[in-house]
Amino acid sequence: DEFCLEGKIVHSIDFDGQDCPDFLCALVIALVKIEGISRIRHVMRLNDKECRRLDAIVEYINALGAKAWLQEDNLYIQGNRQLHGATLSTYHDHRMAMLLACLALECEGDIVVDDITCIEKSYPNFIHDYQQLGGKVSCHLCGKII
Repeated sequence: DEFCLEGKIVHSIDFDGQDCPDFLCALVIALVKIEGISRIRHVMRLNDKECRRLDAIVEYINALGAKAWLQEDNLYIQGNRQLHGATLSTYHDHRMAMLLACLALECEGDIVVDDITCIEKSYPNFIHDYQQLGGKVSCHLCGKII
């Protein structure tokens, strides 16, 4: 079977994240460049993962030039079509490292991170696949492109 999926979010949304915590990172990537303020409800349990993921996501979005904040059990994102690079920590969390890599595809400028080896926990071929999609990874310490 073959499936064709097409579409993009063109306006802010109000989304219930209660039953789909693994979808949050993908949704953040879409919402970070959307005009208006989006709300994702029922998200606070995501601060009980490998790192405080919601706090990290808010930090990332704000550092890249959009706006995000937490209020009660809600994550609010006010997108910005022109994101810029930043130096950020993955907090050694595989999902945060992959999120930053995907956000880098949407930024003018680089996102520099402290750790990408944590990705191997859940997706050992991520760097290879990311590069196949046009992403670039280089090691600032050794000066080599991976």
